[in-house]
Amino acid sequence: MKTIKTGITLNIETYKRLNEFMKIIGVSNRSGIIDKALNHYITERLSLMGEGKGVGIITVIYDHHAGNIEHKLTHVQHDYLDIVITNLHIHLDKDKCLEFVVVRGEIKRIRSMVNTLEKLRGIKIIRHDIHTIEQ
Repeated sequence: MKTIKTGITLNIETYKRLNEFMKIIGVSNRSGIIDKALNHYITERLSLMGEGKGVGIITVIYDHHAGNIEHKLTHVQHDYLDIVITNLHIHLDKDKCLEFVVVRGEIKRIRSMVNTLEKLRGIKIIRHDIHTIEQ
């Protein structure tokens, strides 16, 4: 495979976490890991760029102490009742919660919901696994 050399800037904490992760899994090729991570991110984001119908899961980890976040999450889901099928809430520890939101509908609506959730203060991680479906 053809490659190109480029430079990137990383947050020092991200850099430290990357190096620790590499030690844990026994890998020394930082470029390879960054390449795989970027490909994963691009693939994930492209799944929301399409048109038509989609189905999948939005995963949110958040700090439940942050600014009425649980109410805001519920409010967002109510704003998207046309695509929200169900959700599952899990208490991870005294500070963090995990929420899975199952969605089905127009990809542009799913994209809008993800964009809205990403703006909420207190969200630590938001991921999605959305697949195009035919109807």
